[in-house]
Amino acid sequence: MEKTDEKFAFNEGVERKLLKAIIVNRKFLASIVDLVKSEYFVNEVARDIYKITKAHFIKYKDSIDINVLYNEVKNIYSEKNVEVQNVYRKYFAGLIKEDVRSSDAEYLYDQCLSFCKRQAYKSAFLNNVKYIDNNDFSTIDSAFKKASLIGCYSENEIDYFKEVKSRIIGEKNDIIPIQTGIVGLDKIVYGGWNYKTHPLILFMAPSGVGKSIALCYTGSFALKQNKVVFHYTFELSPSMTAARYDAAITSININERHDQIDEVEKRIGVLKNTNKNSELFIKEYSTGTCTSNMIRADIEKKIGLGFKPDLVIIDYLDIMRFETSKSDDSYFTQQKISEELRAIGQDYHVCVISATQTNREGVSSTTEIESDKVADSYGKIKTSDLIISINQTKAELLQNKARLYIAKNRTGLNKKIIPITIKYDIMTLRDRSNAEIVDEILNVE
Repeated sequence: MEKTDEKFAFNEGVERKLLKAIIVNRKFLASIVDLVKSEYFVNEVARDIYKITKAHFIKYKDSIDINVLYNEVKNIYSEKNVEVQNVYRKYFAGLIKEDVRSSDAEYLYDQCLSFCKRQAYKSAFLNNVKYIDNNDFSTIDSAFKKASLIGCYSENEIDYFKEVKSRIIGEKNDIIPIQTGIVGLDKIVYGGWNYKTHPLILFMAPSGVGKSIALCYTGSFALKQNKVVFHYTFELSPSMTAARYDAAITSININERHDQIDEVEKRIGVLKNTNKNSELFIKEYSTGTCTSNMIRADIEKKIGLGFKPDLVIIDYLDIMRFETSKSDDSYFTQQKISEELRAIGQDYHVCVISATQTNREGVSSTTEIESDKVADSYGKIKTSDLIISINQTKAELLQNKARLYIAKNRTGLNKKIIPITIKYDIMTLRDRSNAEIVDEILNVE
């Protein structure tokens, strides 16, 4: 016997209106076809009509013609007694007369989605409570994650032949990129960070060259453009990370901030006053404990508080945990982590910027570090949209110089070198001027 709470809590009229919206509105049908089960309908005739409509859509990828639908319904009731046949005819006649406005469709979708989510969460709870005793929390997390994704379908679709003009005009009116703070890099990535072209970006370098500095500088420069930044750190403490932001924002030596506290506060205040919407949240997770779901949950929490990120910075990918794997295969786990981080960028319309280590060959490389010098897993290279290696010889280190190298660019120029200066005292990266580079060339003995 079915429970009453496993059916729509609509009266017959609203349920019929929902069914009509499903039949005549292809977009509506496409958005709910994976959510709604026929048994959710209270009325038996509605259940049969929905089954036919859904089967037709799955097979032909289109709405069913009302006359074709009626023929299919007749095939069902023709073998029943006259009284039941009249019930089917009367219901179908009322269905044809039903008028569904666009506002009605939106309301019905919201109500339908809420019901389906409730059912999914109830199922996740009832079917997975047994795993608690075995401490199998990853299975439970996966079940609830799947329930949370109910109704998450992509609206990012182009009807190529119908939208030529609007599509090309829209490119000019698209989002404004977030400048990187390095002019040479901006030129290569079409003006700056943009989630549509580069949802996942990785800085790649040996240990100690400046990956974390690059991440903090990236965040600080975004703050100067009125942006909201979420910074997740797994090695540096939040206070140490904040200190790096202090230096990058104020241009005060990181080791001299305690002697200039008032000036630090003043300069940070000036930035905030001129960039009212800028926000920075720095959150720490212990090394090897943070999963992409934890990042996603924290983003959801902050969005609920009114803070939507423009940049998500993760320091760094290699020391995250992939929660559903019991494998020690770092290639597999790091590729999966990178896929999940990229999905966060796509889902929340935000650039996710992280870092990764090079392997031993990359550490000893005397030329620009290519993507094949990544440590542990080439899978994260395949997933990432932009890979920027930071290259530095011992001589360059002594001179606070380095070279950015575009090791991979999914949408744009590759294999380009950008000479930079790294100011370790104020945690900034700057383009080196053409004059500096010419002088170096002329002074080579």
